[in-house]
Amino acid sequence: MIIRKINNLDELKVCVELYIRLNDETFIPADKERSETRILEHLKEGAFLRVAVVDNQIRAWLLARKVQHDHTEEAALQQLYYGSDLSGIKAVRAITLLHDEMVQEAINKRIPRVISSGSHMDDSDVFTRVLERHGWLRRGYMATRVVLTPKSRQTVAKPLT
Repeated sequence: MIIRKINNLDELKVCVELYIRLNDETFIPADKERSETRILEHLKEGAFLRVAVVDNQIRAWLLARKVQHDHTEEAALQQLYYGSDLSGIKAVRAITLLHDEMVQEAINKRIPRVISSGSHMDDSDVFTRVLERHGWLRRGYMATRVVLTPKSRQTVAKPLT
């Protein structure tokens, strides 16, 4: 499994198609063209996007953005999209590796916290339980990890893989 940035617009479309294919339209409808447009806007504004490639195919991906929540002065790098058609140990590996890249991005950009909401298609919170086993704090469908101390901005977490 290789974790990398996307190379072109066609790969972005592969990510969106993967997400749309797995989405439950009866719960939260998703529009392919709107998704592609918004993700491109996120990327132009500095969003983080990485893909997991297995056998030369994109099989999982994660998009995150720096956010500033109303209730805190602390910025966070927060997952907005996650899509994967992997199962078993490969799914766990993709979650772990993609989130390790997200942690490294937060460290590089001096963002003190990372937040992942897992997936709304994961009724048992397995996604965030995987992160919890890898050092994240979890409550239900949300997981968070402090990567820099808020005041000194010293690194307190490193990717675990």
